[in-house]
Amino acid sequence: MDPQHLVKTSAKYKVWRDRVLRSGCEILKDDVLYIVQRNPTSYYTALVDCEIRTPEGQLINRCLFLRGPAVVIIPILLCEGEVYTVMVRQRRIVDGEYSVEFPSGGLVGDPLLSASIEVKEELGFEVAKEEMVSLTTQPIKVCESLFDEVVHWFAFKKEVNRDFLNQLQDKHTGLASDQEYIQLTVMNFAEVAQSPSFQALAGLQLLRNKALI
Repeated sequence: MDPQHLVKTSAKYKVWRDRVLRSGCEILKDDVLYIVQRNPTSYYTALVDCEIRTPEGQLINRCLFLRGPAVVIIPILLCEGEVYTVMVRQRRIVDGEYSVEFPSGGLVGDPLLSASIEVKEELGFEVAKEEMVSLTTQPIKVCESLFDEVVHWFAFKKEVNRDFLNQLQDKHTGLASDQEYIQLTVMNFAEVAQSPSFQALAGLQLLRNKALI
């Protein structure tokens, strides 16, 4: 399929385009330079060469990585008077090293439903979308200058016992068909605060803003 057609008929592109037009800007150019595909009918990421005219009459010519929105979910697990979370540990392509992050994934349709699906896939247990608490009034931009990606942040609280935590520790999850090789790790939030992960530290601040920890 032609990359231009594949991208410009996609939901990711339409969401980006609508956001730009709502700002009062005019899109003068949006040429798809390259796409990364995992299957022939969709794309993972697209590199788009863009030019827009702002309401002030300024021209801005930049490149955009089109990825689409995402969700992050922070588990708050209450056990015997103590508070824990469970995070996913996996190697990342940026440096080959392990990262420790909260469960997350791409958004498909309803953010709350997407969050519930990610919990099931990455943690292996079910949390109804009604149990999710939104941590922000609007999604947060990941990188204002280069990525279209915005993230919906959620948390949930769950009373558990020690056996439940033990079963989570070092459990292997993820979709092997998507090359996800995840190992779960149970941590307290003081340990999370020592993580060199922007995602983890941002999540902690959002929890504090909501007085959830």
